[in-house]
Amino acid sequence: MSILSKKAVLVVLNVGGWNARKRDDEASSVVHSHYHATADSGNFNATLIDVKDEHWVAITRARTVLREYHYEHTLPWTMKGAQLLPAAAYLDYQEGTRIRINAYRKASTAFVNGAYSELKADAKRKRNGLYREENYPTVAELERKFYADIAFLPVPDKGHVVVDLQNKEVERIQRDTEMMIAQAVEQAQLELWRRLYEPVAKMAASLNDPTTRFHDTLVSNVRDIVALAPSMNLAEDEKLSALVSEVKKQLTKASPDTLRTDPDVRVEQAKKASALAKKMSSLMPK
Repeated sequence: MSILSKKAVLVVLNVGGWNARKRDDEASSVVHSHYHATADSGNFNATLIDVKDEHWVAITRARTVLREYHYEHTLPWTMKGAQLLPAAAYLDYQEGTRIRINAYRKASTAFVNGAYSELKADAKRKRNGLYREENYPTVAELERKFYADIAFLPVPDKGHVVVDLQNKEVERIQRDTEMMIAQAVEQAQLELWRRLYEPVAKMAASLNDPTTRFHDTLVSNVRDIVALAPSMNLAEDEKLSALVSEVKKQLTKASPDTLRTDPDVRVEQAKKASALAKKMSSLMPK
């Protein structure tokens, strides 16, 4: 059994919604004619509702938060659509995702059952000749467009290959699976190194320039990856583990406000962050 089969599962996030924009060929033709332009010069995309409406903004924000959480708490997999979820992070991920899926469903329900009809009527008044009734789904159709769920799958393993094929074909599939797993582990570790390095390097750059203003995320991003990294270190990379411990010890204690108001602490933290970023850069797999 491969290391990934023991330490991780695959997770797929499915999120659906309605696109409040629609290509308008008739309007595009008018624009092309007015400017004496060819048909491949561009297209007019109609905005079907007021996308600044609070209900629509709530949906887009909830969807973004859900997707960001999903990708921040998982690692890349070799095939598009699925992500690697370390088994050690399974319960936290499931709970965090459940909260964000519920927020997305709540926002979409409020839009479909409340704001949609009003926004559609408003669009009919304001868009005049650009309004097309056929561009607007019914409430029932709209309900089906909004969904969010996650699915868990086992990580493939060469020992799982049980098919009615000639031995040479079975062996080839097993070799391909083994190679895919090895590449996935390498890719996941590279991504984890990158996630650790980038906020440390950014902290170093920001703190070394006394004129730079920074948000609280300069510190919270470092704290977040330090908390996540141990469960994501699927290859049990000792160098990475040691660096995580160093970053936690040296860069997560001072608060953002302290770094802003105490020049001595800022200078000291800048030196530590720079040294750690340089050390990380030299040790990162190429």
